[in-house]
Amino acid sequence: MLDNAFRYSEGKSVKLTCSQEKNRLLIHIIDQGPGIPEDKLIAVFQPFYRLDNSRNKKTGGSGLGLAIVQQLCEIHDWKIELLMGKKQGLDVKLTIPLN
Repeated sequence: MLDNAFRYSEGKSVKLTCSQEKNRLLIHIIDQGPGIPEDKLIAVFQPFYRLDNSRNKKTGGSGLGLAIVQQLCEIHDWKIELLMGKKQGLDVKLTIPLN
């Protein structure tokens, strides 16, 4: 997730925050990149799905990263959400139960 944030943030800063809310750990990874169109926020979790179909050297990847992350989250009873940033970019929210 951090790798994607740095890759798509186009040299701008990436913010990582951690907090506890009741019995959950909340981790946010917020980049300043172009973000993901709202209608694609769920589709990017599908294996081999890529917003950039060219697979150029700048973006790389095979479209498996988010699919694997989502499967790992499900196995551990974690939750991952992709949210649009307040101004731009993407906010990846990871919720981890602490019980």
